[in-house]
Amino acid sequence: MLLLPNYVINEDTILIASHFDSVSNWHSKVMEGKHIFYVAMPPYRIVEESIIYYGSSMSGAIKSSHSILGNIKMSPIPINLKQDIYWFPSVSMKRDDCVWLAHHHIDEVNKLSPKRTLILLKYGHSVILDVKEQTIKERVSRTAHLQYYLNKRSREKFSFLYEPQQGFHFVKEAGEVNYTVKKK
Repeated sequence: MLLLPNYVINEDTILIASHFDSVSNWHSKVMEGKHIFYVAMPPYRIVEESIIYYGSSMSGAIKSSHSILGNIKMSPIPINLKQDIYWFPSVSMKRDDCVWLAHHHIDEVNKLSPKRTLILLKYGHSVILDVKEQTIKERVSRTAHLQYYLNKRSREKFSFLYEPQQGFHFVKEAGEVNYTVKKK
C-alpha cells in the first residue's frame, strides 16, 4: 500500500488512525474519499501540520476551542475555518489508539455495546471505536457548537466610531512617553 512522507488534511479527508508497520514505526492510515493510504507520520502530527499549513497552530486551535467550549478535555479542533473543516479525537490526542474524525463526514452514530460505537461515514464507510456512544455523540455535538460559534464570529460586523473628514493627529511631545490625540 502507498506510504506518503507527509499529508495535509483536506475537505475529502474522513479519518486518520494509527498504524504500526512491521518494525513498529508509528504511521497513519488515512481515509480520503474512497481511498485509503498510509502516511509516515503519527495522526497527531498530521493534524498539527495541517493546522500550521492552513495558517494557525495546534495551541491556537485548542485555545480557540476552549474560548467557546470551556476548558474541556479532548477538544474539537478547527483545522481550516475557510473550508469549514473541524475534527475531533476519539480519545486523548496523543494516544496511539486515537482516531481523528472529520465532523462533516459523520452520518450516524450507533451503539454496539456499552463501550463500542459504530460510526457511519460518507461514501458508505464506517468505523467501530472502543468508546461509549454517548461520548462520541457529545464530541459530535461539541464540534457542531464550536463550528457554529466560530462561523458566527467570522460573520460579525464591527462598527467603529468614525467621523468623516474629522481626522485625528497623534503627537508625542519632546520628552514625553505617551502620545496625545488632537483633532485636526
